[in-house]
Amino acid sequence: KLSRDHIVPQRAGGKDVWMNLITACKPCNHKKGHKMPGTRGAPHLIFKPRIPHAIEAFVATNPNVTPAQLEYLSSFCKTLIRSE
Repeated sequence: KLSRDHIVPQRAGGKDVWMNLITACKPCNHKKGHKMPGTRGAPHLIFKPRIPHAIEAFVATNPNVTPAQLEYLSSFCKTLIRSE
C-alpha cells in the first residue's frame, strides 16, 4: 500500500503542493523520515513529481468508473493506466 510523502519535509519548510509530493511504500516512507533529498541515507527519487491530469484525479477518486469509461478517458490522458 502506498502512502503520501513530502519530498522536502514540512518541518523543513516543504509545502503541501503537488510538486513536493510523492507516493512511497510505507517502509520507504518510514526510512526516508524527515531527511532532505540528496542527504546521506535519503532514498533517491525514481520519478520526478508532476501535477496529475484532471482525468487521473477523477479516476483516482471515483471507484465506480467502469472499464469502458476508463478506456474512453484514457484516449484523452496518455498517463492513465488502463486495467487489463
